[in-house]
Amino acid sequence: MKKILVSVLVLLLGNGLWCDLQDQYKKGTIVLKEAAGFAEGIDWQDLFYDLYKDMVVAPNGSIFVSNSRTHNVFKFNKQGKLLKKLGRRGKGPGDFDFPGDLSILDNKYLVVGEYALNRRFSLWDLEGKFIKVIKTNTSIFYLTALRDNRVAYFFFKQHAEKKMATNPLYIS
Repeated sequence: MKKILVSVLVLLLGNGLWCDLQDQYKKGTIVLKEAAGFAEGIDWQDLFYDLYKDMVVAPNGSIFVSNSRTHNVFKFNKQGKLLKKLGRRGKGPGDFDFPGDLSILDNKYLVVGEYALNRRFSLWDLEGKFIKVIKTNTSIFYLTALRDNRVAYFFFKQHAEKKMATNPLYIS
């Protein structure tokens, strides 16, 4: 698991945060290599012992990783040093209940999605300071930040016949 995470981070950071990646395949085989010294001393198995997580890289190179099982988001610097742990289990401001989807909004905010039935997501600044919770009328399935203060997510809507139907996208 550590090698996969490190390999992805090396690829992202080494290729201008993936904007260049779409043209890399034209140059031949892409080889992923571990960055020497990256995240030295971090016990990845202790922090991320399962697969319920997401990762996003901020413009300054900070790396945010959610861990749904421990109800936190971890912030690392671009060298892989753990800087802070955001949130704790709960449903109050600054708390998480199974955080998952992470994205960066307008290069200024970390957007954190949670368990779908919570009907909420939260905003944090890129230093890791809580800003606010945004509540929705529907369960959120997969959330992503767009730009110009807009966030898109999928949700399901219950019809009178009690069948679930996908209402594919909501942008707020």
